[in-house]
Amino acid sequence: MATNYGVLLEFLSKQIPTSVSRPSNSHKNDITAKLSKQEADNIIDKHFLYYETIKTYYRERNSNPNALKKAIAACRNQIALAPLTAKAFRKKWRGEPLPSHTGYKQLAIILEKQKKFQEALALCKEALKAQWDGDWENRIKHLDKKIQNKH
Repeated sequence: MATNYGVLLEFLSKQIPTSVSRPSNSHKNDITAKLSKQEADNIIDKHFLYYETIKTYYRERNSNPNALKKAIAACRNQIALAPLTAKAFRKKWRGEPLPSHTGYKQLAIILEKQKKFQEALALCKEALKAQWDGDWENRIKHLDKKIQNKH
């Protein structure tokens, strides 16, 4: 059965808000509080919903005029959820390293293509610091070179 991406995109656009704010320091206790198994599962489900949304909209970026904007919003939403997602992954898979993070990676790629090297660099450093799996050191070196060559 073929997937109807138009229907999927319409559904996702109604289900996912255009923005999610990052937790503030005042909410830090919420992040460090114990997560129940159900809460961890819900956070992981949201993480993967954003993952699918990013993939779907980014794939459609050349044929759908709003797709890139929605892919960027999904990246930012997944990144905003990252501290809770990391906690949920660590609860569910104790002792395992964090997996790759599509939101960080895809947004860094988009920002680089938009020649927003400083913003992409900051994002890669944030992902590295948060210990998401990926080639962050190489991306950081690559972006540093682009920034140096720009000046």
